[in-house]
Amino acid sequence: MIDPVLALLAASGVGVVVVTIFWPRLGLWPRWKRMTAATDRIRMEDALKHFFHFERARLLPTAESLAGILSVSRDDASRLIARLEQRGLIATTAGTVELSDEGRRYALRIVRMHRLWERHLADETGMSTAEWHAQAEEMEHLLTAEQADALEDKMGRPRYDPHGDPIPTADGDMPGERGVPMSTLEAGAMAEVVHVEDEPRHLFSLLADRGIEPGVRVRVSGTTGDQFHFVADGNPLVLPRVAAASCTVRRLPDNTPMEGPFASLADLLPGQQVRVIGIGRTLRGSQRRRLMDLGLVPGTVVEVELESAGGDPTAYIIRGASIALRRQQARSIRVEPLKN
Repeated sequence: MIDPVLALLAASGVGVVVVTIFWPRLGLWPRWKRMTAATDRIRMEDALKHFFHFERARLLPTAESLAGILSVSRDDASRLIARLEQRGLIATTAGTVELSDEGRRYALRIVRMHRLWERHLADETGMSTAEWHAQAEEMEHLLTAEQADALEDKMGRPRYDPHGDPIPTADGDMPGERGVPMSTLEAGAMAEVVHVEDEPRHLFSLLADRGIEPGVRVRVSGTTGDQFHFVADGNPLVLPRVAAASCTVRRLPDNTPMEGPFASLADLLPGQQVRVIGIGRTLRGSQRRRLMDLGLVPGTVVEVELESAGGDPTAYIIRGASIALRRQQARSIRVEPLKN
């Protein structure tokens, strides 16, 4: 129902500005209040998630660590901590923060939303690996519990997100952590990547660019100063030790065969013919199914027909049909030369 006072002001020419500002729901003031409340809630939820991650890592969060994560001043972080404590979501002792049972349940809900949405993006969309986290950072504050449950059911109740992080259940249960940091392995050790930390962003981007993701097999070559040398899917690589520490691996027997290196459709020139040996791990869900429906399955012969003027996309002849693929897709199609 419209406020009679505001209606009266609207009828007079003098009150138009006042009405524009204060009109219920649609006025600037109510909208600003809703936006401010949403921002405060998001900041609170981000803080709880930060405390949860520190708790899992057996670290003690502080106002300084929270200020760094939220990009706010230490005073703002301290005020946020005080509000969370007043709501019974955390307790503070000697400058450190500990989640209460209620605060931990709240944090688990946010983590659950985030990891389910990343799993959805990885399996059902064409979005690149580097974009998953930013999208999930937004959706974790928007999804309802009912929407998260429906999404989980649709995906077959996955236990881990595409980075290898465990996805909390609706009851707050978590699958166990797996493996050890890759940087702790000795020369000659064989392992499989089970988790890639998605923070900080520059390290995650570096690992993604090198093709390091869950499922990749690695054999450690050794270290030189701060550099970590290893072979991943048959390709020799070097990473800063801090980047190698962002990868969690599970040990494999030393005699486990190393896969790769793999050639891809993206490596070919027009006129070359190859045979498909498989689709890489980076393509999942609907993207993977689409390529398989096009005939990109082991044994299929593919010929490079024509590159576009900009080099992307490229046309390939697959089972007699001309099909254009983006370079990112072609890079995930593993191939071998035709045998005479």
